[in-house]
Amino acid sequence: MKRAAAVVALLAMLPAAPAFACLPPRPGVPEPPPPTDAQFAEAVLRSTNILEGQVVRGTYDRAGPARFRITHVYKGALKPGIIEVAPGWGFDPPPCFGMTGGPPPVPPSRTRIVIAFRDTPELGIVDEKWLRVLFERGALVPSRYARQRVGTGSAQE
Repeated sequence: MKRAAAVVALLAMLPAAPAFACLPPRPGVPEPPPPTDAQFAEAVLRSTNILEGQVVRGTYDRAGPARFRITHVYKGALKPGIIEVAPGWGFDPPPCFGMTGGPPPVPPSRTRIVIAFRDTPELGIVDEKWLRVLFERGALVPSRYARQRVGTGSAQE
């Protein structure tokens, strides 16, 4: 019994294995520039589904998958209603996201967001800056809620 406790104590003191750490950039190779909002907007537009709605149940609220209430369909064959969605990193994952130690974060219940995904419903959250680019290009038509969010400053936003 004492031997098992000693082994556990030794393992706890060891540093993290280098195979799990992010690799540093190679010497002499410049780091690529971060993607622009227009490039993110293009990635969103390549999705098969772009939906606006509200998180009904986050995966951490109760047992079971997250649920999302679709209130507006920008693109895709889904109709307004409730769907089950998997948590996802979306279009802008953190560097070394495998090191975060858990699943992607899920917004709290009743959060209004826009999500985009290809085949399997996933909480790929679309940033408002990227939506604004798509609205300005005419690639998407804003919903009533989106038109209310983007104000001129003269009315309540």
